[in-house]
Amino acid sequence: MNFTFVTHKGARPERSELVKSHVMRESQRRRKEARKHQTRSENVPQRSQSAEDASPMVNSNYHETTEASLEFTARTTTVVDRTNWEPSDPATYSEFLAGLRTCQGLWDGPQNSDSLEPAVIDMTPWSEEPFILYHSFETSPVLSGHTSLDPTLTVSPVEHLPSLSYFDQLGAGTTLDTQWTLSQSLEQNSQMTDCHENSPLLCGANPMQSNPHDYWLQATGSRQKILFCASLYYRAIKDILQGKKGDGHDHSQTRTLHSINRALADPSMRPSEDAIAAVISLCIYENVLGSEDVVTHLEGLQQMINMKESNDNLSPDKWQYMVEMANLQDMIHACSSNVEPFMFDITSPSLRDMRSEKFEYFYPQSPLRVVNDARFTQPPTELRSSFQVLADAFDGFEMLCIETFDEDTANAEANTFQERREKFLEVLHQKGTGADEDAEFPLVELKARDAVSTAARIHFRACAYRIQHNEDVNEEDMRRLRRLLRSIDPRFWKVGYYVYMWILLTGAAASHGHPRHRPYFVSELMRLGLSIGFFDWKSFRLIMGNFLWLQRFLQRDEQQRHAETSRDAIHNF
Repeated sequence: MNFTFVTHKGARPERSELVKSHVMRESQRRRKEARKHQTRSENVPQRSQSAEDASPMVNSNYHETTEASLEFTARTTTVVDRTNWEPSDPATYSEFLAGLRTCQGLWDGPQNSDSLEPAVIDMTPWSEEPFILYHSFETSPVLSGHTSLDPTLTVSPVEHLPSLSYFDQLGAGTTLDTQWTLSQSLEQNSQMTDCHENSPLLCGANPMQSNPHDYWLQATGSRQKILFCASLYYRAIKDILQGKKGDGHDHSQTRTLHSINRALADPSMRPSEDAIAAVISLCIYENVLGSEDVVTHLEGLQQMINMKESNDNLSPDKWQYMVEMANLQDMIHACSSNVEPFMFDITSPSLRDMRSEKFEYFYPQSPLRVVNDARFTQPPTELRSSFQVLADAFDGFEMLCIETFDEDTANAEANTFQERREKFLEVLHQKGTGADEDAEFPLVELKARDAVSTAARIHFRACAYRIQHNEDVNEEDMRRLRRLLRSIDPRFWKVGYYVYMWILLTGAAASHGHPRHRPYFVSELMRLGLSIGFFDWKSFRLIMGNFLWLQRFLQRDEQQRHAETSRDAIHNF
């Protein structure tokens, strides 16, 4: 028997018995939903609006008054310049801050806040305080930004405004945009990403009175701009895990930039904490993917922080976390791109942090020995097979620093340094300790040992031979390092946070120029910074500073050698 298959958009067949029953039921259900949506839209004042602009919004009393009045106000008049609005332009908002030009294509006309009726909804997933949700009953749409899409979707601001975190509780039972489905599932995805990123490394960490992890998780669920940025980060992490680039990045990034632009439309108004947090989140996404736009956004972020510091009474705890978060993006970009940071001043390396009041036992296993602790000689059991390589890696860096800053000592110890380097090189060339000895260690420890040795080879070339991390000679080791790390459960590195950090920094620097491998190292480095980095910022920042100094030293050393070679060539000519 032949069957006729009919989609929900196709014509009805003359004989319904020729259609499979489940196909007919699905077609009828979709037509019914379409009629219901059309009937519902006829009961409200209609005005054409692009699906791109139909954005649900939730406001919380974490918002500052200045930005809340800007974002959640319906306009009585709207003048839109179709030709000039470029929502995907990454430089737009930073130019607002610099006062270079007026924002194009955003809201114009006076604000009318009389039409806003606050509806207090008691929500408890993130905070004990109630959230304020503003409903607008004006005929003008809540959002009046324009896109190049056909303005075919008519939306009711009253019906579709409540969404995001509390989609089901607020009674919005249907999605309003087939291209951008923003519902509870998006927030759940953001939470899943946050748990995946942070929970394996936060196990056992001492909670703080003002927990930055809880603050950012709460902010993601209650702020529109940050949620948009979190959705971008979720897409990036998903692509890394799946090993391929998914769809929707351009559309989501356009939405995110448009949301940030609206918040920064008035250059005279100081940026809110939400706007700064949104730009930080956007930098996280661009750092992970290796986008060149991150440079523009980091410059804009620096301007926003300077404006905020000079014009506001800040909440010390929250502001400290935001500034550290911004510095984290700057340092990760500098390390993984082999460039100078914008906001971080590179100083001489600090290898032995002597704290006179007491010994610090929290991170004794650092290969760069952030804390000069006696317990460093007793490595964690899980890293016992890697201890000698880690100690040699630290010694190699220390010898380089002595040769740079103490020439007299370096000359006196030249033979000793050479012997130590030869022994280190001999250890690195060993493929294993033997089958019998390897059998004593679990498989995951052997993989970790191989990862440490692979990173140490790249590190040795940098310290002994002055070879930059991203040179071709390191490419094979970089690829091997990525394969090894992907095969190790991230929870294993709880025993050595800063060992893992040193491995990731080395891999990220070596993967510069390799867009297929770089995102993994940067995403893991970001995960470490967003968890452990928050709870021990001093030590985390110190290791980052040491590594940035090493990169700059290698760059300048290569430039000096190149200049000397050029002078010799000119002289011989």
